Amino acid sequence: MPKMKEVKENLLNNAKSSIQLGIEDFDLAENDKNRKISSIRNSVAGLLLLYKYKLLLESQFEEDKFKYIRKKNYNGNIQELPRQTATVKEIKDNFNSLDLNLPNISFLDEIIDTRNQIEHFYQVNEVDILQLLVKIYYLIESFYDKYLVELHGRFEEFITIPVYQKILNNKQIYTDKLEHCRNSFDNIIFPSDEVKEVLLDNQKCPSCKSNLIECKGQDDEHIELICKYCLNDNLDVYDVLELTHRDILDGGDYRYSCPECYDMNVINGVCFSCGYELEADRDYEREAYIEYLMSKND
Repeated sequence: MPKMKEVKENLLNNAKSSIQLGIEDFDLAENDKNRKISSIRNSVAGLLLLYKYKLLLESQFEEDKFKYIRKKNYNGNIQELPRQTATVKEIKDNFNSLDLNLPNISFLDEIIDTRNQIEHFYQVNEVDILQLLVKIYYLIESFYDKYLVELHGRFEEFITIPVYQKILNNKQIYTDKLEHCRNSFDNIIFPSDEVKEVLLDNQKCPSCKSNLIECKGQDDEHIELICKYCLNDNLDVYDVLELTHRDILDGGDYRYSCPECYDMNVINGVCFSCGYELEADRDYEREAYIEYLMSKND
């Protein structure tokens, strides 16, 4: 079996190579579908390898030196290098068991789900690859800075300056596009600033999942939206908040009644009809129930 030092070095070098390849694939992709898929596959692989490297650092002094990177229920010799390593779920479980925080775990779930969809179901041109890559590299850099920077120096030096500059360029392109889209809402009349904030922070295209949603204008009470990535137009607020007519018919309507105006339009703690913002420490369901009982007594 290779020495632990060699195993750690190989794992870290493979993580670095995968991250670098992911960026290079994206830069060379243009209209090459396979390159785009490869950029996502390599970038996600690099992220997961960094996670496993950190877990290996935690288990290297255990009796089973590969305890936290092995696939669960392994029955072989615990001194052997694992042939199958932990799944994404097992990685998350192992970090939890060690009381180690994985930054931005919701991003990770979204990234893994989208990667799986790309590889099995979606056409790659249906997904905003740039946005997905920006999120992946945000996770990579934030994780590296949290757990590995003291061991291996600054992230840009670890990944090499030219590759880091490409990451920054891609981030800037996406940030500029996102800012343009957000600015398109400046002249729209919202019931409150909180409603606008909830919309801008949570909206995404129901088709490609891109956050690049632009406002085309306001007609009476209806806001007309378009996805600037896939050009899916005639979207409304509920479309981009993933509340479609089909969701409502299938019982997936997550809105609830506003205690102020009574409209069934509270989303993320804010009423999209009147702008009322719910107080976190109030039990509105209990208050409504007590009010109902009192009305019956009357």
